[in-house]
Amino acid sequence: MYSCDTIRGYELTTHTEHSPPGLREQMKDGHTEYINTPPSVTRLKDYLMDIFFAREDENNRDVVGVTGSLGAVSFHDALAAVAASFLTMDTHYIRRTTADYTDQALEFGSMFTSYVGPLGIKIRLAINPMYDSARYCKTYHPIYTEYPIDSARLTFMDFGSTGMQQNIMALKVKDTYRHATMMGTVG
Repeated sequence: MYSCDTIRGYELTTHTEHSPPGLREQMKDGHTEYINTPPSVTRLKDYLMDIFFAREDENNRDVVGVTGSLGAVSFHDALAAVAASFLTMDTHYIRRTTADYTDQALEFGSMFTSYVGPLGIKIRLAINPMYDSARYCKTYHPIYTEYPIDSARLTFMDFGSTGMQQNIMALKVKDTYRHATMMGTVG
């Protein structure tokens, strides 16, 4: 089970009586899509184009994909599958290294962490360790049972701005106060 969420243009505000709503509560009316296969480049592109089409200019389609370890590996695998036809013996994947037993040692590998797509789409990946924590997510992935299901979640966040206003920000409501209790005090 994989999930793609998007948050865009919400204000995270403080409340006087209780704590502010969490990120997922803020995203309830956002664009949520559940898929039961690892994401592909086409799926990611189509998902973001459905959100951006006729809503955002091409120069304002840069998002951060927050995910856990399983989501990062799935993101890499999706991009590597498409890039395989372009890669040759280059210095990005295959490079010289050292080894005690040979002077002809090579190493292989890299990890894709961002994607630039058509019409201004750009995804930069950020790994959030809380997505991998069984302390915060008690439901395990149905296929990769050693991972919490949130490890595969991709949450797209748009940290850009519209005009002079940031898309995501923490605000204090004007003329409000923060109330707290201290043990041992009266009144």
